[in-house]
Amino acid sequence: MRRKTLDTSDSLELLLDTISNAFGGILFLALLVGLLLQMSHRPSAPVEVDPQAEVEMIELDAALTEALAQLESLERSVALQRQSRERLVDPSTEQIAAEVRASRAEVSDLEKKIEAARKSASTTQVEIDALRRSSTELDSKLATAKTDQAEVASRLKREQLLRSQVIAPPRTRGTSKVECEVVLRYDRVYLHWNIDDGIYNQKLNLDDFVIVRREGVALVTTPNPVSGLPVTAAADFPAALRRKLAGYSSQRWFVTVIAYEDSFDKFQNLKAGLVQAGYEFRILPASQGSKFAKTSSAPAQVQ
Repeated sequence: MRRKTLDTSDSLELLLDTISNAFGGILFLALLVGLLLQMSHRPSAPVEVDPQAEVEMIELDAALTEALAQLESLERSVALQRQSRERLVDPSTEQIAAEVRASRAEVSDLEKKIEAARKSASTTQVEIDALRRSSTELDSKLATAKTDQAEVASRLKREQLLRSQVIAPPRTRGTSKVECEVVLRYDRVYLHWNIDDGIYNQKLNLDDFVIVRREGVALVTTPNPVSGLPVTAAADFPAALRRKLAGYSSQRWFVTVIAYEDSFDKFQNLKAGLVQAGYEFRILPASQGSKFAKTSSAPAQVQ
């Protein structure tokens, strides 16, 4: 029993010691806080403040307060609008709005294209007007040219009527004489064949002609421009022509004149010489590139 009493008193002493220690700690802390408070409330040296700066600080503080209030109000408005939009606008409406925006963009593009087309059409119209004016000028020039052409044609017709002559075709007749060929070219007369002592003993006149080539058994020849007998209107030409045709009797031979276009104006002189020498003749017109061959033929028509 004694032991139990001693245990209880020891516990009480321990509790009292603990309470005393805690109270002492609290008291110490209270003293420390009081000391700190006294130290913090000591008066400091007065600081001089600029009245103007103080006024500006007050104004800035008021402006800042007002700005913060406006910002808070705007944030509340934005939040309310977002909430209202989320409540009122569904996904289909958003899609429709997107389509409307796309349609507006397409309309804007179309308007730009239409404006460009209008400008192009305006330019094209200017070009069309210029072409019309040019066409009108060309029509006027064409009408003038047609008038001038008609006038020239009328004058030409009158001139033709004034200068026209009626020429009867030459009177021809058949002949049984043998043909003798001469060529009228370069204003000269060339004898194609020389004759010895008979009709069938004719030889190519290489004084007047040049052999160009051989085609089979035939010889292709052409007049030598520096040979032959010059055809002139001189009085001694008929005698020179008779000497050229010596061996070809006018009683047995007629002359075929192959006349090239470069010497047509000399034919009348050659014709006069042949007629004066008593030869019958016929004429074969020729041009550059014409070819003639010596063949047997039916009786010729001569003048």
